[in-house]
Amino acid sequence: MLDYQLDIEPALVGNDGDTINTVDITINPSQPGDLSLDNTVADGYKIVLWVSGGQTNVTYNVTVLVTLASGRTLQRTLLLPVIAMSVPAIPVNVLDTSMMDPITDENGNPISTC
Repeated sequence: MLDYQLDIEPALVGNDGDTINTVDITINPSQPGDLSLDNTVADGYKIVLWVSGGQTNVTYNVTVLVTLASGRTLQRTLLLPVIAMSVPAIPVNVLDTSMMDPITDENGNPISTC
């Protein structure tokens, strides 16, 4: 789970006193195993999103729709790429090519000889 912060104060210059009323978040793509929103908190002019999961090498569109106390709305779409945070160790008994690259199944898992 990672957290991201969005500061909307620059968008409210000249509208002193306006505050965040509601925040609505949508994430695309949105299939099982994709990025998910775990929590959202608005504090002053800052919005904090906690997200988890996601498919490696997929860039997600995270759309933040903010409704202000004045009734105005702000919408921003953030691009959030998901990268692997670690590389799994390759077992010693995997099949490999002449270039020593492991042979993998359709999910990227090494195929072993046992």
